[in-house]
Amino acid sequence: LFGNLTPTFWPWPETLSAFREVGIDHFVIGSDNGSWNFPDPVDTYKVTLGLLLQYGIPESDISQLVRVNAARLIWGDPLLS
Repeated sequence: LFGNLTPTFWPWPETLSAFREVGIDHFVIGSDNGSWNFPDPVDTYKVTLGLLLQYGIPESDISQLVRVNAARLIWGDPLLS
């Protein structure tokens, strides 16, 4: 049903442009997969991260997206505490 939302069909040019224009500090990579009619969320996450690497996003930026920014979103910015 939502096949066009899988990582291989994602609008990557727009996403990569937003990373450059807005800055990687303002994005988090996540998934709403996990429903019975979606692919496995872990597999989808792996594909997404692999595609980011293929598109030239450095590992340090990917770490920022999936670790640092996500932690900041959940726990707040320790620099502001």
